[in-house]
Amino acid sequence: MTFPEPPPPGWDSMGRPRRSRAPAGLAMVLLFALVGVLLLNPLLISDALERVGLGGASRLRPAPETSSSATAYAFVDTQPGTGTPVSYDPCREIEVAINPDGAPGDHEELVRTSLERTSEATGFVFVLVGTTPDRERGIRTRDQPVLVMWADEEEVSELEGRIAGIGGSTVQQAPNGFKQFVSGVVVLDVDAFEDMREPAVRQAIVDHEFGHLVGLDHVDDESQLMHAEGARNLTYGTGDLAGLARLGNVACG
Repeated sequence: MTFPEPPPPGWDSMGRPRRSRAPAGLAMVLLFALVGVLLLNPLLISDALERVGLGGASRLRPAPETSSSATAYAFVDTQPGTGTPVSYDPCREIEVAINPDGAPGDHEELVRTSLERTSEATGFVFVLVGTTPDRERGIRTRDQPVLVMWADEEEVSELEGRIAGIGGSTVQQAPNGFKQFVSGVVVLDVDAFEDMREPAVRQAIVDHEFGHLVGLDHVDDESQLMHAEGARNLTYGTGDLAGLARLGNVACG
């Protein structure tokens, strides 16, 4: 192919398209910048390797699909310098034990239903290991199961007033250097469950506290189950589900 002299812009004198060349110095700057980002955020490396099947441990269940449209959710904690939520390890089972003292007759069904709903939304695998006499609500270790118990405000002062339950998890540093939940506690109010007769409301309270357990915080949107003052809906809303999906889409620890 030939062109009249001089050749048109973007082509050389032999009729070949010119290739732009980035200055060598700029290429080195970009390379060092990329290395710096990865060194400061090793979770990016871990997550990328896991997604292409080159990581160490593998997920027990597929990661849930995340939604980019629903934003009515908040996290209890995030990793330093990132928006990545602190969460449980999706490559480990989360054991759960119930202390049945003071619990309603349908307590096991309530807990099992919450485990199923939260597992479906996060991809976490919960294992109900049975009952326990344990009532220790302090810092829990990785080898202790999540404790679910019923109590009154005399035993647990946080249940004073209209509070029907509390939930949360212990944070430790994971082998990859990031914060991670390792176990936790859900405490439900004995008196509140005695007064409430509507099964859906009772279930909603347990679900709400399991939302806290895995890392969701309260939100202002009354249409979400994680609203602090009692939601209009009695099941996880679109924002709740989007937040739970993000909690489940973390790298193995």
